[in-house]
Amino acid sequence: MTLPNFLIIGAQKSGTTSLCRHLASHPSVYIPAKKEPHFFSYEGREPVFRRHSKKTKNVINTLPEYRALFDGVSGESAVGEGSTSYLHEEQSAGRIHHYAPEARLIAILREPVDRAWSHFHHSVRSGREPVGGFARAIHEEERRLAEGWGDPYAYKKKGFYAQQLRRYLEVFPREQLHVCLFDDLLNDPKSLLRKVFEFLGVDPDFEPDLSRKYNVGGDADEVFDYRGGGIADRIRTALSPARRNRDASKKPPFPDDLRSELKELYRPEIEDLQELIGRDLSEWL
Repeated sequence: MTLPNFLIIGAQKSGTTSLCRHLASHPSVYIPAKKEPHFFSYEGREPVFRRHSKKTKNVINTLPEYRALFDGVSGESAVGEGSTSYLHEEQSAGRIHHYAPEARLIAILREPVDRAWSHFHHSVRSGREPVGGFARAIHEEERRLAEGWGDPYAYKKKGFYAQQLRRYLEVFPREQLHVCLFDDLLNDPKSLLRKVFEFLGVDPDFEPDLSRKYNVGGDADEVFDYRGGGIADRIRTALSPARRNRDASKKPPFPDDLRSELKELYRPEIEDLQELIGRDLSEWL
């Protein structure tokens, strides 16, 4: 019975769908068709946000169901999955270490203010966000989380990457964690993927088809057939250029005063993250 030997742990709205898709095209990599099972976040429990939204997340929360995701493995040396909740859910690092202490961990991070903005509009499109405007959602976040609204409303909280990564480094050696940036995926995906392939110990010279973009401005975040067949019509529609252009045209401008407020909120965290991962993040500041 197979368990993964690598995991993409987040962050949400930072290119994890594209990263999973490109990795899965490698002949030595296996990723199951179901995207984001969230097992290590929700084992034995249900996501709390069902109390506040009709939207459901088809999590896998039992070990037999989770193992069954990998029944199709047929000799691939790198076996994994990606679930963005693993980065921010506090219990995930310990549970991953319990079940897969040798697993390699991949985090892809996006400038946290833009990540929060994208996350909010994703929630609006998905029908989960009842408040009128990003500023109100940001300023009411602590109250809503204290009331049990749950994961989809943690717009600010999910951007504290240094804190989240340190939870992993408390239980995993540094060499088992690879951190890359959303900016790298946009600007030099070939180099980013080569480094990830090297990290996973598979042929780094393999070149995925980089012409297609995934989950850009859409809400297609549930099931993909990574093995190359039968992507549902609703997924194709969500990813179509017409849909993306329509969604982009609806997004209001980011309020300048709120951007400045959030930049200052994240400044100490970003400075800490720079030291932690050894990357210059001055553009984020």
